[in-house]
Amino acid sequence: MLVKEVKHQFFLQKNRELQITDASLMTEIWGHYYFEVLFNTFKWIPKMFSFTKLIRLIETSTKEYDCAEKGTDPNRFIWDFFSRFNFIFRLFIKDQPSD
Repeated sequence: MLVKEVKHQFFLQKNRELQITDASLMTEIWGHYYFEVLFNTFKWIPKMFSFTKLIRLIETSTKEYDCAEKGTDPNRFIWDFFSRFNFIFRLFIKDQPSD
C-alpha cells in the first residue's frame, strides 16, 4: 500500500510515473526500515567501542528514506538487484498483512 501511495503522490506532484518498479521500491523501503530497526537494537555495540562518529553517520542516514530513480539514486541498482529476492525477504518480515 505504501509503494502505491508513494507512486500516486509522485504522479500528482510531477505529472509523470515514477520510474522505479514496485518490487524495487518495496525492497528499498524494507531495507531502510529493517536496517534502522536492527541498528537501533544493537546500537550499544558501537557505543561500547566509542564509535560515536559512526553512530551519528548512521543515525543521519536513517532519518529519511531517499528513494529515487536510476540516474539520481546511486544505489538504485542495489535495490533493483535485491528486489529479485523479495519472495525470500517476505518470509522474514513480521509485519506483513495476511493475504
